Amino acid sequence: MTDLQKILCALLDDLSAICASIDAEFCLADRLAWDALKYGGFHDNTIDAFVNLPAAAVQPLLAEVERAYPQRVVERYQVDGNEFLRLVAADTTLLDMNGQRYFEHPGIAVTIRVLPEPDEQGEVGYRLDEHDYSLPLAAIFPPATGNFEGRELPLPADVGQYFSILVDPDWKRCKYTGSITREAFSVLVDCRRGYQAMMQLPQVRELLNPEHLPARHAFVELLEQGKAVTRRAEQLSYYPAMSYDRFLLWEKYYPQREQIAASLAAGDLEHLTQTLQPCIDKVEHYLAQGLGLYFDAVIHAALVELLLQQKGQKFIDAWQELIPEQHQSGVASLLQLQGVAHPLLEASGSNE
Repeated sequence: MTDLQKILCALLDDLSAICASIDAEFCLADRLAWDALKYGGFHDNTIDAFVNLPAAAVQPLLAEVERAYPQRVVERYQVDGNEFLRLVAADTTLLDMNGQRYFEHPGIAVTIRVLPEPDEQGEVGYRLDEHDYSLPLAAIFPPATGNFEGRELPLPADVGQYFSILVDPDWKRCKYTGSITREAFSVLVDCRRGYQAMMQLPQVRELLNPEHLPARHAFVELLEQGKAVTRRAEQLSYYPAMSYDRFLLWEKYYPQREQIAASLAAGDLEHLTQTLQPCIDKVEHYLAQGLGLYFDAVIHAALVELLLQQKGQKFIDAWQELIPEQHQSGVASLLQLQGVAHPLLEASGSNE
């Protein structure tokens, strides 16, 4: 097992103990149940860990975690009306390299699908990989007994019916196609190490490679905030995108700082406007969303001069006031503070 999978197993052990304490049933689900049935444990380095839990057990579970499991956090969210919980290892962080997941607690987690009460036909709605199914509750509960990584864990009651509906009627002969292996695109970080130590991890440094631009989003979020943006903070919905954009703008314009400073000193506003128009567009875009863009002191001074001429002092004041505190030191200072030797900084020998 990988380090990440060991944490998932510890979470599953805790979930078993929690459900025993509150007299509730749960079972492994989806890819996790498939791997347990066919391989007796994780297969192909998967990190997707889903389980099923009846809706009636949610409140007792929340209370038990708060009472007896301080190292765990439970997060609730919905996808198209379907409720899910995340049982999170609170002292870990998962950088999802595709940059698509933003949770209040971005740690390693077991995802709990909350099953609603069955309808008159005894079936429940079941959300899997952006598809909605209807499953007989009797195919899920009461659970059967299975083996997973040397421990006894519950499986769906009727795995034949369960996988015939969710995977393929000929499920015994086919491969599971419902979720992808993502560990190769993720980075496990122990928050207790501190951010400077975290930045020395080769996987995190690899995020600075230009070939991995899609990973920058997740990198910048963790670096600047210490956690991903909560999906419930609607007022911050544009913050991740701006964090990503300012990093890319810094990489684009950092090598041009001396020329831009010279143009500003010479009063060559026409050249500055041509050079910095992409920055101006981004400043206006994010200001309309209630956020101020800032990534470098030299570039900022040139932008202030240009926008003062174009928009006036009120625009400048509004922009400056809305720059987030986490961004006010600039990208170069932030990287240096965290001990990240970005190639641009190494090439320039900057002490900014």
